[in-house]
Amino acid sequence: MFTDYEEAINELAPDVVDVATPPATHPEIVQAAAARGAHVLCQKPFAESLDEADRMIATCEKAGVRLMVNENLRWSRTYRELKGLLDQGTLGEPYYIQIIRDRLFLGKPLFPDQPFIRDMPRAILYEMGIHFVDCVRFLLGEIESVYCQTQRVNPQMRGEDVIVVNLKLSGGQAALIKADWCSRQRNDAVGESVRLSGTEGTAVVSNDSRLSLLLNDGRTIEHGTIDETYLNGQAFPMAHAHFIRGLETDEPFETDGRDNRRTLAAVFAGYESAERQVVVHLEGSES
Repeated sequence: MFTDYEEAINELAPDVVDVATPPATHPEIVQAAAARGAHVLCQKPFAESLDEADRMIATCEKAGVRLMVNENLRWSRTYRELKGLLDQGTLGEPYYIQIIRDRLFLGKPLFPDQPFIRDMPRAILYEMGIHFVDCVRFLLGEIESVYCQTQRVNPQMRGEDVIVVNLKLSGGQAALIKADWCSRQRNDAVGESVRLSGTEGTAVVSNDSRLSLLLNDGRTIEHGTIDETYLNGQAFPMAHAHFIRGLETDEPFETDGRDNRRTLAAVFAGYESAERQVVVHLEGSES
């Protein structure tokens, strides 16, 4: 057992370092791992700024080590099933996605296993909403602009705990993300629903994880229940398997540092939008 990451890396000389610590610590640990020639799997949120992300990406590239950000929700069954429907053309051309995630923390202990989240000035969008931004990119492509509204409802939180985010995709599609740490779900579940619409029909994942296809020809196809939760489902093992397979085969990572930088850019644009109350266009997109 080690209590010092530098001692652990220097003594063990690992092939891989899995960085699962608060974001502020990522640069120094990534630097130490790269200096020892270890490939890096880094937990999201990857960085506290785009400059910081750029430095970590450059550090790994200069050291000749691989870097992947563990943006693992895209490997859950829900988003893999939806991606399969898009790839098969079942829904036609997609034009809209809506993701709603609610959980009640009001009046309850806040993040007993991750107390640093309570004190983060940027909270639900940066810590959890980033998952949904990444999933939107995974399903629909690159983000062109962001309009975001934030609220802080729970006085125990330093940062925001409610967000509504509108995204415009480069292909013209629209996305809506609503995340809330102050809203109770039936049976006190962690409620997440997804609605993905295309020109041939809509896929709906309900709060109780039932997947239904509402096709425009009048058919309704029930795909049953996606029997997993985020913590106990395939998201974590599939992300790790993808990382190991990439190291073994040299195939690209879906969420390498440069890819995840685009997700981070959209998240930071969300905070700028909320502060200024304007639509923020991402770098490289038309204003």
